[in-house]
Amino acid sequence: MSELGLIENYYAEQNSIIELLYLHGEVSLAQTAQNLFAKSLLLIAASHFEDQLKHVVTSGVAARSGNDPYINTFFKMRGISYQDHAWFDWDKGNANRFYSFFGKKFAEAMKSAIEADGNLSECVTSLVKIGDLRNQIVHNNILVFKLDDKPDERKYRRTSPLLHSRKGAISITRPSVCSAISCAIEEKNDGEQS
Repeated sequence: MSELGLIENYYAEQNSIIELLYLHGEVSLAQTAQNLFAKSLLLIAASHFEDQLKHVVTSGVAARSGNDPYINTFFKMRGISYQDHAWFDWDKGNANRFYSFFGKKFAEAMKSAIEADGNLSECVTSLVKIGDLRNQIVHNNILVFKLDDKPDERKYRRTSPLLHSRKGAISITRPSVCSAISCAIEEKNDGEQS
């Protein structure tokens, strides 16, 4: 089963538990379960996106370096391991910092693309919001942190990039922030520095 399928099953199972608790008059337990479920679903989504982003960036570097093991190892150790949290300014609600790592020209192109494409804009905003909320939950005591939104699997699906590798290149099957990574990796004129 795909990771997205596992997440959908988790969502359905948790909703079934909450409904069962309400049916048996366990309102307080149902509300507690719903609160914890919302946080866990958000953490699951954030973890999924983190893995997706790491995979796309790592695959792109490998493809661009001709799978050079020294470059790939260096990048994984200095660019990925314990560094991906710094790719975004989570509290700013955009991915401009991330885009800037690919150069000024690319960052400007992504700003224009996002302004022109409402769906891409929504995906980026949702991804960054999920990352920001994940940080707030983890760093502000998960048990007492209050989430305003109820878990909505549809928001997750809209944001979720469907990524796969093909012949050393990254293929994006749905607009998302990850398409920006793909564009930067596959761009032929990559010599520009910011």
